[in-house]
Amino acid sequence: MDETTGPDPTADLSAREPILHLREFVDSAETFDAHTAPDFWEVGASGAAYDRETVRAQVLHRLDTQEQDDLVSQGWRTSDLRVRRLAGEVYLCTYTLDQAGRVSRRASIWERTDSGWRIVYHQGTLAPDAADAHPEADAEAAGPRLEPLSEDWQRALVVVAHPDDIEYGTAAAVARWTQAGKTVTYLLATRGEAGIDGMHPEDAASVRAQEERDGAAEVGVDVVEFLEHTDGALEYGLALRRDIAREVRRRRPDVVIGLTHRERFAGGGTNQADHRAVGLALIDAARDAGNRWIFTDLLDEGLEPWSGVRLAALGASPQATHAVDVSDTLEAAVASLEAHAQYLAGLDDDYPTPRELLTGILREGAAATGWRGCEYAVTFEVYDL
Repeated sequence: MDETTGPDPTADLSAREPILHLREFVDSAETFDAHTAPDFWEVGASGAAYDRETVRAQVLHRLDTQEQDDLVSQGWRTSDLRVRRLAGEVYLCTYTLDQAGRVSRRASIWERTDSGWRIVYHQGTLAPDAADAHPEADAEAAGPRLEPLSEDWQRALVVVAHPDDIEYGTAAAVARWTQAGKTVTYLLATRGEAGIDGMHPEDAASVRAQEERDGAAEVGVDVVEFLEHTDGALEYGLALRRDIAREVRRRRPDVVIGLTHRERFAGGGTNQADHRAVGLALIDAARDAGNRWIFTDLLDEGLEPWSGVRLAALGASPQATHAVDVSDTLEAAVASLEAHAQYLAGLDDDYPTPRELLTGILREGAAATGWRGCEYAVTFEVYDL
């Protein structure tokens, strides 16, 4: 190593790599800001460049949705770490990172300041064997290659538990579909009346319902219906299945879209009870709608069976199988989430902005696809019906 102007930095930098995955150093917006230079940027294995705002959003999303980053238990290991001084207190750190069999060569530029170390630049390049196995993978997020979600349909019904559930990513896909001339309608099981801590449920119900209508309009949806179930107390069962089946018979969609019913989201965060109840009920109700002898009271309402639902696609699943490239509809998705202004105002001050949050979510979705040239994507677990 070249002569340095301060203490040998090797031990310090060895302890800090890979910095953006180590919670002992980066566990909040404040610590991210403290450990990254204002002009920090990163280049992934795909060759795509990401500015500090984009990387910040991804890291904060991962911190929000994953319970811990125990890299040793995940099979991560660094080796061959070398440090060379470039100028003054600026250093190049190179090393090999083994992410449980996915090996990449890493390079970071670090600066030692009066307040401590901060990273200026990072790049990851897959090692030859890993590159053969993952030719289009990004440096910071490994994931299985996903199939494109079929879009040879005309009508979709989106069913979720609360206002804003659709806006955390799925709305980007909705914008793509409506721009292509497809018909998309929304059905919400509740009005989200328990979602704003500082607002009484009676007031929150009307506020959040209108924010959902406004958000839907930003992505080309003009039909938003509510089932009037109780927020926070949704139960999987016949009543919920009947209500969803009723809307399926009324709207006659080719596909139904929702949120995962699994106990965890993609990324590891624990899913919420209402989401799980609606996700499972949607799969079952889409089939119930086609059976004349299930919920026969719907026949009395003049609603004939509809067996034309071909698939259910549930977003944010830890077992995603398909995805939609939404690289061209990020702005519409951001506007859709921003429409939930009063809801967002009630969140913690350090909660990511809609742009930060969606950039992180959709960037991680794109990394999971393995698709060359895909900057943002929404992922789904698909059930053939």
